[in-house]
Amino acid sequence: GMRKISQHWIGRAILSVLFGLLIVSFVIWGVGDMFRGFVPDKVAEVGGQSITTQQYQSSLQTVMFRIQSRTHRNLTSAQAHELGLDRQVLGNLIADAALDVRAASLGMAISEASIVAAVRSDPSLQDGSGQFNPALFDQALRDSGLTERGFFVAQSRAYMRQQIETPLIDGLAAPKALVDLLARVDAQTRAIDYVALPPSAAGD
Repeated sequence: GMRKISQHWIGRAILSVLFGLLIVSFVIWGVGDMFRGFVPDKVAEVGGQSITTQQYQSSLQTVMFRIQSRTHRNLTSAQAHELGLDRQVLGNLIADAALDVRAASLGMAISEASIVAAVRSDPSLQDGSGQFNPALFDQALRDSGLTERGFFVAQSRAYMRQQIETPLIDGLAAPKALVDLLARVDAQTRAIDYVALPPSAAGD
C-alpha cells in the first residue's frame, strides 16, 4: 500500500509528513532521556564493583521469605521498610562487596574441592548423626533461590570473606562491664499483680 501511495506526489507528501512526525517524536524522546539521565541498574558501587538492583531485590526477598517462614505470616514491603530490612540488606551487600574487592586485591581463591568439603561439613546441612543430608541441601537451594552452581559460587565468596573477617575478630573479648550488663538483663524477671473483675462486679 505504501508503494502504491508513493507513486503519486500527494501520497509522497503525506508519507513525508508521517515519517517526519515519527522522526521528530523519536528525537524528542531521545533528548528527554538525555536531560533526565538514564536510570542506573545499580543501587551502590564499592571499589568498582556494582550492586545491581536485581541483586538487592533478590536479597531482600530472600530475607523476607525467611522471616515469613519462621513467623508463618505474610510480610509486606511496607512492613519490611518499617523493620529496617531494606537498609539492613543494603548494608550487608555493601559490606560483602567490600570484602569481595579486598579478597580480589589479595589474590585470594578457594578450590572447588575445598568448597565441597566445607559445604558437607556445614552443621546446618547435617542430620542428627552429623552426616551430610542431601535433603537439607536441596532445601537450602530452594530457600536461596539459587541453582547448585550458583550456590557454590556464593559459598565460595562467603568462605573467602570469612578468611578475611576471622583474623580481625579472633581473640577479641567483650568488656566485663558489658558482659555483666547483658547477663543481668537476660536474667531479669518481672512479677505482675492483677485483679480480675468479672461482669457481675459492675452491678446493675
